[in-house]
Amino acid sequence: MKKMLFTFATILWCVIQAQAITFRENLLFSAKMEGAQVVPAVATNAKGIASLMLNKTRDSIAVNMSFNGLSGIPTSVWLYQGPAGSNGVQLIDLTAYLTGNRIAMHLNGASVSGNMANLFKEQIYVLVSTAANPTGEIRGQVKLESDWNFAADLTGQEAIPAVSGNAYGLGSFTLSLDKTKLSYRIICQNLTGSITGAMLHFGAIGQTGTIADDLTASVNGNIISGTLVPTSMLLDSLFARKIYLNITTAANPTGELRSQLITYKGLTFEAMIDGAQMVPAIASPGQGISLIRLSPSMDTLYYDAVMDNINTNIDYAHLHVGNAGFAYGALQVDFTSDINGHRIKGMKTGSGVSANTIKRLLISNLTFIVHTVAYPNGEIRGAVIRYAREGLTMNCTGSQVVSPVVTSAYGSGIVSVGRGDDNIHYMWVVGGLSSVATGAHFNHNIAGQNGPVIYDMSTLMSAQNGDASAFGYWKSTDSNPFLVSHSKQFQTDSVYLEITNALYPNGELRGQVVKGTIFYAPTSIVESASAPFNVSVYPVPAQNELTIQYATNSAQTVRIELTDMLGKTIFVSTVEQALGMQQMQMDVSGLKAGMYMVRIIGATNAETVKLIKE
Repeated sequence: MKKMLFTFATILWCVIQAQAITFRENLLFSAKMEGAQVVPAVATNAKGIASLMLNKTRDSIAVNMSFNGLSGIPTSVWLYQGPAGSNGVQLIDLTAYLTGNRIAMHLNGASVSGNMANLFKEQIYVLVSTAANPTGEIRGQVKLESDWNFAADLTGQEAIPAVSGNAYGLGSFTLSLDKTKLSYRIICQNLTGSITGAMLHFGAIGQTGTIADDLTASVNGNIISGTLVPTSMLLDSLFARKIYLNITTAANPTGELRSQLITYKGLTFEAMIDGAQMVPAIASPGQGISLIRLSPSMDTLYYDAVMDNINTNIDYAHLHVGNAGFAYGALQVDFTSDINGHRIKGMKTGSGVSANTIKRLLISNLTFIVHTVAYPNGEIRGAVIRYAREGLTMNCTGSQVVSPVVTSAYGSGIVSVGRGDDNIHYMWVVGGLSSVATGAHFNHNIAGQNGPVIYDMSTLMSAQNGDASAFGYWKSTDSNPFLVSHSKQFQTDSVYLEITNALYPNGELRGQVVKGTIFYAPTSIVESASAPFNVSVYPVPAQNELTIQYATNSAQTVRIELTDMLGKTIFVSTVEQALGMQQMQMDVSGLKAGMYMVRIIGATNAETVKLIKE
């Protein structure tokens, strides 16, 4: 295996700190849909992509889906509860929101709150059925767009044979979303002597196994750090909880400390702690690791931290408000009661996990401070950074092309940005193109303006007839490397996906890649063949004021209704309208966040559009 002996974790952390990275509170879940995930598997070329963007208050989810290559029109689309590889139970029926091979809708209320833990546990999947495949033609497990953290809680009790003593340790292993890089940082304390070996082994708890990788060359005192390229066997064993870390010393040549590497469902966070992050910097040799995680139900906070080479025992340990590179602010969470020598380990639940703490964790606005006798204002510090990636979505239409294209083509996708700003994950599916796609690119510019290609996916996409799709990564190690400047372009909504073909060499479809919880409202639903009103509502999503615009083809009485998704009337108005374009403003500041319906009813026709209140 390739191995960088210089500490990759430290390099990555320096990059993150230099940029003082922050995140939005939104969390992106995605599902890649294919026949192979159906149980039993279905042989089909059909593909699908679903994005489920959880809003910052975690009470609504913007859902956006596209499918192509199906054997026929989709007859049903459901969210099911169940793990990958087995069939579950029906949860939420989305069939009513189908517009061709597209779904754009909003979940809120109990649909969100009642399934929060299922989302983080990866216990929800999307199933699309057709007449030819009534039990499902394509399926996709819904997963948080996140890198993985594997924790190692090192003790002598796990060693074989067990070792008594005061030694302990903590290891943090970060696996990139594309599974090509495993970085690690391990700190041991109270060992009987110097570390003579640090090995990853194959084996379950209570078993001994062969060496999977030798980390010994990365040992520096009590700290072990570096990176490796994992084999497929190592990856399979990691996710099966069959990899353990073994630390040996002269006194304990078969192992003084050992721990299974465990990844947990839910939101995870990490802080690499040192004196250089204090403001002003402290010339302390002290270093530390802190791992923090939220339970899938987001009501319990677990934390574990180990320090090395600090001047004295820890007096206090806290999470303070503050971004990396700036003086820290108010106390947020107090860990002092859980200090045990150079370790801080415990949990807080119920009222101990405030909404404000969760918010600040999600936006990386908390910093771990270790206070000692010598440095009462803090000796070492580390910014707490989440593993969940920054999520963005796109909705592809001909109308976004400059100049606009009238087409029945459609599509959607996701982009997530890595926590080190060194890669993106992209997935997109389009269909209904007028001819085979010949080009697919990410271009740089804001909506409404054309810009240069920054990443070419033309040879990476799958294209057949009017369908195309691509699932992959753009990385800093590519021949056309992903740079920090590219990350900034994505995070300022100034990148778009462009799909070209022989008939439309300048683009038949375009989708601006945008941040936040966006509701991609489908075309309005015309309920009568007689002269539709051409209703439009904006902005979507709305926050305080909504504008409703529609046209009447004659002077008539018009009824305007606003209802919730259960059909409850929120607002109704009857007005006498003249011929032509009409417009009205509505104050929606008092509405709860969620999806609503605006219905315009005339003498001979009616039209309904969906809107979202944020």
